[in-house]
Amino acid sequence: MLRTIPVVVILTWSWSAHADDGTPETNTGQVEAASEGAHHHLGLSASVLRAAIARVGQVAVEYNFAGKMSAAAAIGAGPQTVDVRNSAGDFEAEDVLCINSAAQFRYYVLGNFDRGLSAGADMTFFWVDRDADNSVRPFHDGLWLGPEVGYKHTFHVGLFLSASVTALLPLYRPDGIDEDELPGDTSAHGPPHAGSVLFFPNASIGWAL
Repeated sequence: MLRTIPVVVILTWSWSAHADDGTPETNTGQVEAASEGAHHHLGLSASVLRAAIARVGQVAVEYNFAGKMSAAAAIGAGPQTVDVRNSAGDFEAEDVLCINSAAQFRYYVLGNFDRGLSAGADMTFFWVDRDADNSVRPFHDGLWLGPEVGYKHTFHVGLFLSASVTALLPLYRPDGIDEDELPGDTSAHGPPHAGSVLFFPNASIGWAL
């Protein structure tokens, strides 16, 4: 019986050492896998570029709801120059209120929610406070839908910078005098466009939570 005691001790020590060696490997693997994903899941931002090109100040919130996928919503407002017919029948420029709202879906093709290249879809609505019977309809007035491509970089402190470009097609256009019926260039009153496509680039600064 005395001979069996050392054997039992050796087997017990060997099993304990093997178990101890396996646990750190498993934990390390879990930590490494977690570090590959995003550390933040919510972002709050303010647009810098859209305030300049479209005179619409815009704030947005983006939520990373699953893996590489996120959903975002934005709202903004600002003055919009509209050509309005006066009592003499002539058209003159007038500043009115423009409200913009948007919803986006994004998939981070490269990287993740913190740092990566995203592709998705954008639905944007512009409402311009004007008299439809006596004003020229701004090109961007209405409901739009199209693809979006963007990139975001989040710094360790939580600050992030993002840039994107969206090409939108009209789903709904409200009533109004068509801008092509007026002489002169009225396209400077809103975001850039070519043909029936509205281009709405964006550059934002924000904070990740």
